[in-house]
Amino acid sequence: MVKILLTSDIHLGLDDDDAPVPGVVRAGTFRKISALAREHDVLLIAGDLFCRSDVDTETVDLVSEEFGKIRNRGTEILLTPGECEMDGEGTATSLLNLLNVSRIFDESNSSEPFEITRGGQSVYVYGVPPLNGNAMQNISRQSSEGFHIGLFHGDINLNGEEMNDCPLVITKQDLKRMNLDFYALGHYHNYKLYKNLGVVIGAYPGSPEAVTFGEPGERYVLSMIIGSDRIQQIKRLTINTKVVEVLDLDCSVLGSARDVLKRLEECGSPKKICRLRLTGERNFILSPDEVAAAGKKFDNLILCDESLPTIEVLIKNYKNENTLKGDFFLVLEERFGNNDIPVDIDLEGFNRILNRISVSGFYKPEDWLCR
Repeated sequence: MVKILLTSDIHLGLDDDDAPVPGVVRAGTFRKISALAREHDVLLIAGDLFCRSDVDTETVDLVSEEFGKIRNRGTEILLTPGECEMDGEGTATSLLNLLNVSRIFDESNSSEPFEITRGGQSVYVYGVPPLNGNAMQNISRQSSEGFHIGLFHGDINLNGEEMNDCPLVITKQDLKRMNLDFYALGHYHNYKLYKNLGVVIGAYPGSPEAVTFGEPGERYVLSMIIGSDRIQQIKRLTINTKVVEVLDLDCSVLGSARDVLKRLEECGSPKKICRLRLTGERNFILSPDEVAAAGKKFDNLILCDESLPTIEVLIKNYKNENTLKGDFFLVLEERFGNNDIPVDIDLEGFNRILNRISVSGFYKPEDWLCR
């Protein structure tokens, strides 16, 4: 039997400002993957190991060191580049050549599979770089025996729909022509299985740590055992160190700030990185200090306030400031209290303008209002 570990889209070197999970956490998760790989015969990486083609030396050294531990165990490492690792001319970054891998699939070797044999079971792995769909035309099953795997960074398109901005598109016709047993896939960041007549024929393991806030929940690598020329076992192994969670709250259906804080308390965990997104009309004051206190239950809490405070809330927020803004809202409170507001004023539009002024300090009219 042959034990295979599949991962993709690790995106090492991603700047902390560009992702919910810090780089140090992403590196730690990569070390977990390396430890798991040493318990397998083959490590398959379906692209975007790095976040770009010019990552720093420290990141390359980390990968090289961990790959050395894996290879010393006798585990083969097979890698197909992702679009993040391609330069402007469509060539894989030379940094990949500094890594201790068994094979990097590129245009020069895409038609020849890499063969691994353990305990009488042979596995053949094929791959092509992204941004070069023509190279995939050279791939076809080389033998009726053994188990044949395609290692691709791209999108499966079974419906014949037009797909733009994809690094590699694999059609139903491609699958029939290649006639492989399993397709190990990267690029799509969430776990997904493909089956045919109840048999697993392909999978995206997803990114092992969230790259965007659109990737919440547990993240995985896939462990497979191949025997008798078929998949004997396939398991998801939870690998992420931190869980990303998005908490969307519509303030128009909430009664108070306490309702927001209660929701934070209910889902708080030191293992979570949470983005709190507030929307809708807000008729209550939300103290930043109270939100920050509730955020201590999380590894990190990011507040994205897109709510629209009512005029009453704006007045309460700013009238006591010893500023021109404070004076303005104090006068506005007096005007409302004396019913000294023009009856034909659009209060909804006035509220939007006040909110923009409060946040940015100035108001820029919409283009359509200026015509």
